[in-house]
Amino acid sequence: MHILPFLSTTAKVAKILISNDDGWAEMNVRQLYFALEDAGYESIISAPADNKSGTGSLDSPPTQLGADGLTSVKYGIDFAEDYFGQSADLVVAGVNVGRNLGVAVYGSGTVGAAVEGAKNSLPAIAFSGCTGSQISWEEPVPEYAALYANLSALVVKELLKGSSSSDSILPPGTWLNVNFGSTSVEACSDVSSFNFVLSRILPAIPVVGDKDIDICNNDGRLPLEWSVIHSPGCYASISVGTTEKATANAAEQQIVNLKLKNILTCLPQTIREEATDQIPMEYAS
Repeated sequence: MHILPFLSTTAKVAKILISNDDGWAEMNVRQLYFALEDAGYESIISAPADNKSGTGSLDSPPTQLGADGLTSVKYGIDFAEDYFGQSADLVVAGVNVGRNLGVAVYGSGTVGAAVEGAKNSLPAIAFSGCTGSQISWEEPVPEYAALYANLSALVVKELLKGSSSSDSILPPGTWLNVNFGSTSVEACSDVSSFNFVLSRILPAIPVVGDKDIDICNNDGRLPLEWSVIHSPGCYASISVGTTEKATANAAEQQIVNLKLKNILTCLPQTIREEATDQIPMEYAS
């Protein structure tokens, strides 16, 4: 395991633990650190020495070298208390190289790291992006890496705004699954071009499934992450998850909706219907 204790000389408003499952030397995690530093936060990176994608919530005793993403975040939680002199205010994982939608959350090491934060009573976010490939931090910075990092910093800023303690950032035992759509089209080349949509991780059980928050004239059912990411345009999905990697309830969704209201938008109904028609069978309700 490799710990990178980066410090900024600017004032910090929160202490953030950053992790991933792609390895500490991957481009995206470094760009995320720099974006959070530019936003004024104090952060450390605790990540695997090697790529450990797909390890899900695999757990093993912390080791100095070669640990998986989940073990890395567990080690980082302990290390942060010594380094910061307090618990981290927020755990962020990613930005993962590749999306983590629907059933993919069960095998995702990025999601596993965020869930581990939530299990330790720390608010957490898993960030993933559709565009890009695993490259070293020493390579020239591709536009997608900088864009995804800045989009992540925007979500963090909105989430932390007005929060006096970690208890007020997210409902206890929850985390956010954030997926950024493709940046391959010219229109999706800057932060202002992206639209964030509140979504759900998996389809609800028909008839007996609990209703989601009632917003955007959705009749109590949020769009699936898949629908959001595969909609024409520049979209990012934000789902509220539980430590069982299921969709959180409507009350918990409402708390997040109110905290992120300045960046959330509605997925147009026509686009939502078109995207739903294209959802693979394993995601369709």
